[in-house]
Amino acid sequence: MTAPTDSIQAQIGGAWWTTDKTKDYRPGRLVHTWVPYIDVVPQQLRPVGRVDPHGHAQAEAEMIPFRISQRHPPPSVPVAGLTLRDGEYAVVQKGKVRPALVIRAQPAAPPAAAGDAKWLHVASLLVAPFFGADRDGMRAGVAPDLLDQVRWLKWPQFLWDQLPVSGSSVSLLRLDRAFTVGRHQDSVSWTEHVLSANAIEFVQQQFVWLNSGVIVEGSVLQMARDEFSPLRGP
Repeated sequence: MTAPTDSIQAQIGGAWWTTDKTKDYRPGRLVHTWVPYIDVVPQQLRPVGRVDPHGHAQAEAEMIPFRISQRHPPPSVPVAGLTLRDGEYAVVQKGKVRPALVIRAQPAAPPAAAGDAKWLHVASLLVAPFFGADRDGMRAGVAPDLLDQVRWLKWPQFLWDQLPVSGSSVSLLRLDRAFTVGRHQDSVSWTEHVLSANAIEFVQQQFVWLNSGVIVEGSVLQMARDEFSPLRGP
């Protein structure tokens, strides 16, 4: 699909998306991962009894809203299959598997030492999710005039794109929804698609703009925003 001329994808020079079958998770790699609905209150899964009083294979549980401002009661009965230490909770949260962009791979970690906490060395990725923008009866989508403003780089948290995978014809990258996932096959699904060097450089410039409020002087981001300024308006 050809990008509109009034988009950074058409202005960047060269391909936006490329194909590279190296099995890595470099910045710019397109993956699929589970993205939670952050506007839905998660549910605490709290064991309240065993199906078999003498066994631990099955348990009865209740689901109660997990609100951070409220007290969260511990399980009323221990269940071996759902072991929870002090301060731990089993939480059920709705979400959806979505395309996502690797923003940053894990930097080099210090060498592991005996007795280290496990979290110190767990491999991770920082990813930002894509959301389908089509209004096709299956999703609410995004209003066309708002899509135009996003394509013209009005806001730092959004980036208009056309993904090289099946789904919505137009997607929005939500840089402000970037989150950490584990770097393993049960957490992310690799694809052969990766942003070109020019494209990932642009995305990183926009990520800096989002986090610092600063657009680097002379950057591609600055030049593109200046180019689209007459379209974007005040």
